Amino acid sequence: MAHERLTGQPVPVQNTIFDGTMYDLGWNGQRDIVASDTAPLPSADYAIYLINAVKFHCGQIFHLFDEMSFMRRFHEFHATTTDSSRPKDLWYVHFLIILAFGKVFAARRNNARRPPGAELFVQAMKLKPDITYLHTQPLQAVEILCCEALYLQCLDFRSAAYNVVGQALRIALAEGMHTNMEDQGLDETHVQRCRNVWWTVYILDRQMSSLMGVPLAVRDEDITASLPTFPGSVHKSIALELNVKFSRIISHILNTLYGTEGRLNRRFITITKDALKDTASLTDQLKQSFDLPVPGSTGGISRLAAHLHLLHHQCIVLATRPLMFSLLKTRLDCPEKVQSLISTSAGARVLLQLCIESAQHIVAVLERLKEQNLLESFLPFDMEAAFAAGMVLLLATVVDQALLGNQFPWLQMTYAILEELISEGHLQAAARENDLQQLQQVLNLIPNSAAVRESQHSHPGQPTGLAQYSEFNDHEPSANFHDPNFTSNNQTDLSFVDDTFWRTGFTADQLVNVADTLDLDGIEWMTTGSSN
Repeated sequence: MAHERLTGQPVPVQNTIFDGTMYDLGWNGQRDIVASDTAPLPSADYAIYLINAVKFHCGQIFHLFDEMSFMRRFHEFHATTTDSSRPKDLWYVHFLIILAFGKVFAARRNNARRPPGAELFVQAMKLKPDITYLHTQPLQAVEILCCEALYLQCLDFRSAAYNVVGQALRIALAEGMHTNMEDQGLDETHVQRCRNVWWTVYILDRQMSSLMGVPLAVRDEDITASLPTFPGSVHKSIALELNVKFSRIISHILNTLYGTEGRLNRRFITITKDALKDTASLTDQLKQSFDLPVPGSTGGISRLAAHLHLLHHQCIVLATRPLMFSLLKTRLDCPEKVQSLISTSAGARVLLQLCIESAQHIVAVLERLKEQNLLESFLPFDMEAAFAAGMVLLLATVVDQALLGNQFPWLQMTYAILEELISEGHLQAAARENDLQQLQQVLNLIPNSAAVRESQHSHPGQPTGLAQYSEFNDHEPSANFHDPNFTSNNQTDLSFVDDTFWRTGFTADQLVNVADTLDLDGIEWMTTGSSN
């Protein structure tokens, strides 16, 4: 939109990344396999190391395999002395995909278009039975399809990933995994595994459907399955519950707030209110169970806690950024109207500040992960969070400079996070960084934009935010965190993000108060012919 408005030309085709073209699996999709296609397997001890790497990177968020039954088969497999007598059954396909994940997690850095372990994934795909025969072992089949879908998602094969997780969803539905299975007299271990499988399918389907912008395949009211229990691990149960609920909120926002053909739904305010209240209902539980460490403390940031906090702030960004997009469109079409639209609607300004501060929190969490070398260089979630936050921070001062006194340190930190991912071989991060940089260059064509940037560097503004609105925020305003001398390096000085800003975040009451004070009439102009 910005490119077309400011240059009068469509975006060049060479600047567009098409689905499934970023990585190269070295495979033409054919299923026939010959002896030369067989990838060498790692030794048993190295394979255990790779499996443990998958457990660390994925096991806290998803159920990709049942450890007890999987490892039993693993030991049986390695007890067989010759390769020719080892079974090449469904478990073996599952094993290959887990190893493929493990290889790329263990490698950390990769500069090729073909990720480490891709040959194992390709071999698994060639050996995987047709969907007709997957039904003979439905539980493991669904686990395999979830692994496959997540792996494809990591490689930016979004359409393929969406189709594969759809197969997993339908097998799970056909087996009744979405129902309360304990009433059917089944073994408790089996029921718990089915619950683990179901909610992983649910989370992946919600995420991938939302990214594709398509309607959901199953309604929440049709699901009666309970969450699994984890004896001796209360935190794991709470983490899964929060993950499910955040995924539900995100999918609800994207399937209701964002209308067809890029037009905002006329129920924008109502849906936004509901989304903020739904997010608020999880805020206290998130902080009580997975609070983030105070900067400078001896305790490091938990990878799981960081993931949940990123989801929390992404819910807020998704619910509020349509206002930012609408104001950008107005800024491009009729710049003199923007200031009056914001100044005449207190609700609009508060929503914008909520969006910006959530974006800042996303960047702060990712920066802490970067400091501990915990950024995910293969899974797409950190990259997507950084891109969403960077987009908001980039647009904020274009819409209204007063919204963010100086975007420079925040954008620099966002780019530094993406650069770290790129250095580890994350090709999607390189594409997203390129997107942000191109958008930034195009936005520089807006009249007076150069003067605005010079003003930001020479005279950093006072911090803005919800702290201005005493009825919405009960903590003191943050210290001035706009540092024009900020530089990107491995030892980033984060003094401009003070402990109060990092630690406090939004309370449940603040989010509810914002939602309750939104005025439909004040922002009704958004839905009258606006198109994003």
